[in-house]
Amino acid sequence: MNVIPDWHAALAVAALVGTGALMTSGPLAVVGWLRAERHRFWNGVWHFIWSIALSAAIMAVCLLLHLGWLMTVLDCAVLWSLAWFLLPRERRARILHHPNIGQPPHPQPPMYPQPPYAQQQLHAQQYAGWPR
Repeated sequence: MNVIPDWHAALAVAALVGTGALMTSGPLAVVGWLRAERHRFWNGVWHFIWSIALSAAIMAVCLLLHLGWLMTVLDCAVLWSLAWFLLPRERRARILHHPNIGQPPHPQPPMYPQPPYAQQQLHAQQYAGWPR
C-alpha cells in the first residue's frame, strides 16, 4: 500500500505556500515602496509581511476546499490584482496609456550646425539695446 506520510504532505503544502507567497509578495512590496511618502523601506517590508500572511490564508482556504494545484493560480490572481489596484493612480495611468510620460525628451542635435559667431551676435545685440 502506497500511503504518503503526513510529513511529506505537510512539506509539499509548505513548499506550495512558500513559493506562492514569495511570488505574490514581491509585487506588493514594490507597491508598498511606491505608495510611501516617508520610510519607503519599512512600508515595503510591511506590505511584504502582510501579503505573505494573506497569501497563506488564501492557500489555506483553497486547501480546505480541496482545490489542489489551483490554489497557486488563485493566490497569484488575487494578490497580483490587489497589487494592481493598490498601485498609485498616476503610475497606473503611466503604465496603461503612455510609458514615457514624465520623462524628459531626448535632445535632438541641430539639423545644421550654428556658426560660432551666431551666439556672439545675439549676445552683442542684447547688450547694444537692440531692438527697441
